Amino acid sequence: MIDRKNRDGLAETFRHLATGRITNDQFEDSDRWCTSKVDPAIHELYYLAAWPLYDDLSEHKLTGRHELTEGMKKDVARCLLFLKSDYEYEWPRQTGLKSLFRISKYHPWETCGGDHSVWPFFRKSDFTEAKRTHPYMKGTQQ
Repeated sequence: MIDRKNRDGLAETFRHLATGRITNDQFEDSDRWCTSKVDPAIHELYYLAAWPLYDDLSEHKLTGRHELTEGMKKDVARCLLFLKSDYEYEWPRQTGLKSLFRISKYHPWETCGGDHSVWPFFRKSDFTEAKRTHPYMKGTQQ
């Protein structure tokens, strides 16, 4: 189920983090949206896409020596597009309590059938359609 309000909140704050408008601490202080009980995308994108972008031991913006690489910026843009879309998050959960108790080396992402190159979208066709139709992409390079 899509939690539009919290997806929009995460997308806006994530964009501000990635563009250096806010610090990592400000981003973490505004994490009220990452607790959605109905939309796993919010929790997964917070912990798998946003949190790894910064050092949480000191306060800083993602500028200067902390600035994102071009590849990271493309990944962030894809995540923001996903958050602004109405696609369900179809990947197996990788964060939360279940992930702490995984004993085997089996990784459910390897066999779930999703296209890793377009995560958090599950299929390349969904990503392509979102880029083509979503207003978020108007005026941007695809």
